[in-house]
Amino acid sequence: MNRLFKTITKSQNQESIIPLHKTQSTEHKVLIEQLELDMFIGILPEEKTKKQLVIISLELHLKPKDNYNDKIENTVCYGGIITAIETLTASKHFNLIETLAEEITAECFQHATVKKVDISIKKPNIINSAKAVGFSMVTSKESNC
Repeated sequence: MNRLFKTITKSQNQESIIPLHKTQSTEHKVLIEQLELDMFIGILPEEKTKKQLVIISLELHLKPKDNYNDKIENTVCYGGIITAIETLTASKHFNLIETLAEEITAECFQHATVKKVDISIKKPNIINSAKAVGFSMVTSKESNC
């Protein structure tokens, strides 16, 4: 039997099947990698009048489930997260990518199953000698939430 799916043990001459989630610690994540958006961001005067490219990557750490039952309501819909980010970035000018990261993280925590957010935001084509500049942070939801 494939050990990735179950472990078979013998006790008192009887075989029993132990589900994988009870034998190992697992971490569940929803990933969004390199979402590219044009938005108003930055502190320089020209950044307030011209949209620029930002690249956003997210890892949403979820509370593990025994079974997702093939239903979207049992997880976090990455399409919904992307739509929320697109709405947020189109809604206003951000001076700092740090502020944008905080607001995206807060949006992700609206989903009860999200326990930690790892976010990275990059601005390419800003500094000629650098491929990109950016900011990243990891935020965990308080354990009493």
